[in-house]
Amino acid sequence: MNYKEILETKLQTIFHNEHYRAKVADALLQYGKTAEEEKPFLVRLAILKNAGVEFEAIEATIAIAKSDFRHVLDQAEFPRQTANQNCRDRDQMMAFMDEDQAEWTKFLKY
Repeated sequence: MNYKEILETKLQTIFHNEHYRAKVADALLQYGKTAEEEKPFLVRLAILKNAGVEFEAIEATIAIAKSDFRHVLDQAEFPRQTANQNCRDRDQMMAFMDEDQAEWTKFLKY
């Protein structure tokens, strides 16, 4: 998958106001500046999914990603599984996995 292209398309789709879109895009560039900040385009997509459209939430989620990007990825890719880590019902966990996969896949589609 080309996460860079998906990110560019997502920004266009989500943020119709060009000025606001540019502001969000610039903010997202704060993640991925160092070698420790892995998978920049994937994490930026996860930031958008988790934070939604509010700029303050985007900034807060960027800060979390800069601290530990895995938390942001887990919440974006596996929200139900992350929220229900102590669930012992195998069928329920399988359902969470399926729902999480479908949600993430849908988000990544243009």
